[in-house]
Amino acid sequence: MKHSLLVVIVTLVSLAGVERPSWSQGIPLPGITLYGVIRNEDGVTRVTSGNLSLTYTPSGGGTPVNIQAPLADLPGGFSYVVNVPVEIPVIGLTSSQNALPLPGANASYTRSASVGGTNLNFVPGQESTTLSPDEHRGVVQRVDLQAGAPIAIPEDIDGDMNVDKDDLLLWFQAWMNTVPPEYNFDNQGEIDAADLLRMLKAIKADN
Repeated sequence: MKHSLLVVIVTLVSLAGVERPSWSQGIPLPGITLYGVIRNEDGVTRVTSGNLSLTYTPSGGGTPVNIQAPLADLPGGFSYVVNVPVEIPVIGLTSSQNALPLPGANASYTRSASVGGTNLNFVPGQESTTLSPDEHRGVVQRVDLQAGAPIAIPEDIDGDMNVDKDDLLLWFQAWMNTVPPEYNFDNQGEIDAADLLRMLKAIKADN
């Protein structure tokens, strides 16, 4: 089971292109890998496009750390995977703005997240986290999120919170400006997915 989970995480990290920034100002350590599902306000629709903004704010005061990560349709039905950088501060140098400093003892943080300016709610109990020096070293954690308000999905052209054939047709209409009536190949009164399938079949048969 642990081996299977490791394979999934490695695959997610590889597909998401997560890597350690080369401009770290401290000594880099294995970071904290977070992954999970992000659902829209309806609690059903999975959000797979946009940019995740994740912020760790020290509970006792201090400079918040913000990490950005693109969303994607990842294996296993996940929406994101992000590496939270961790580093050992170096005397005389300012710590990197996007990295958590390695604490000498347990350190508590409040987490917040958003996509496209829309705030996300954490699974209950995961808004706050306490990290120890050991937990800063390569820990992997699943954190699911849900939007507190509707997140606009770029591909949802008609705004019904679903990406379906209607959006595809609207995209084609916008691309072509107008769809000529003669494109209604099956004479059913409207130009729809059936007509597109007939065209695709015709293209395949002609090649």
